[in-house]
Amino acid sequence: MQKFLLFLLLLVTVATSCTKTETPEVRKKFIGKWQMKALTTTRLLEKVEQSKVIKSDFSNNDYMQFNNDGTGYVSFAQEEGEDVIGNMTFFAQTSDERNIYVQSAGKDHFFQIMTINSATMTIQWGYGSNYGGPNGNQEFSVEHSLVLTKAKN
Repeated sequence: MQKFLLFLLLLVTVATSCTKTETPEVRKKFIGKWQMKALTTTRLLEKVEQSKVIKSDFSNNDYMQFNNDGTGYVSFAQEEGEDVIGNMTFFAQTSDERNIYVQSAGKDHFFQIMTINSATMTIQWGYGSNYGGPNGNQEFSVEHSLVLTKAKN
């Protein structure tokens, strides 16, 4: 379930980069179908990396589609069987079009576009919380970075 929520957060970040206030050049780069290529998940405890997992075995069925009208579609098969497949809506969360807000499957998510050009886009999202670990109240967080390439139509 956490991977599902994280993935939806990713969608939000990517998707909100497309708004009416964006420049046509940024929107032109963002709109279209993007194939998932690599997902890095980093777990931190008190801001110290505890583990890092890189997934790069995506298929052609793992993609994100962003349309000019603020709608889109995501298809992401997960090993645990909690596939993320369905429609989404997106818009820029702030005046910075790289901060994205996405709604999918009745949930809200926030993402940030780290890099984008006509061929490649990298988006990041994450979450954190405090929990009562063995050393008292500790900060735990998970960060995700997804690299996508523009699909050739």
